[in-house]
Amino acid sequence: SGQLLDALAAHEGPVCALALDPRGGGGLASGSWDKTVRLWRVYRNELEETLEHNAEVLSVAYRRDGGQLVVACLDGSLRVWNSKTAKLLYTIDGARDLAKSDRFLAKRPKQEAPHFTCVTYSADGERILGGGSGRFVCCYQVEQQVLVA
Repeated sequence: SGQLLDALAAHEGPVCALALDPRGGGGLASGSWDKTVRLWRVYRNELEETLEHNAEVLSVAYRRDGGQLVVACLDGSLRVWNSKTAKLLYTIDGARDLAKSDRFLAKRPKQEAPHFTCVTYSADGERILGGGSGRFVCCYQVEQQVLVA
């Protein structure tokens, strides 16, 4: 009918990233410039968790089994969370790797760190791929937190 049925309201800044929990059940992760990711149960209009970050959130993605959530932030970091317990598992410094591509790019403002604007997991869930302000797609092995390609 084109009518707004409901709204999930909790963020204090623009929402720029959304990901549905692949486990079903109406799980949704929303990322915002307010430096948070909110985990929702959409069908109950219920906020379950708030994941705090040090910088604005740009992208979120669930691993295929729903057990992990990766968050890309404006400071260039990738943060990997256990989506069941809301515990931070790993932090990957992607800005360092993206900075290597800066020699191919026009000069960016000094206050802007290289950062990822999109992230996803590989099909097996063992790697995270990210692209953004650099010319390259970076591939990280999640548990070792190392750049592999």
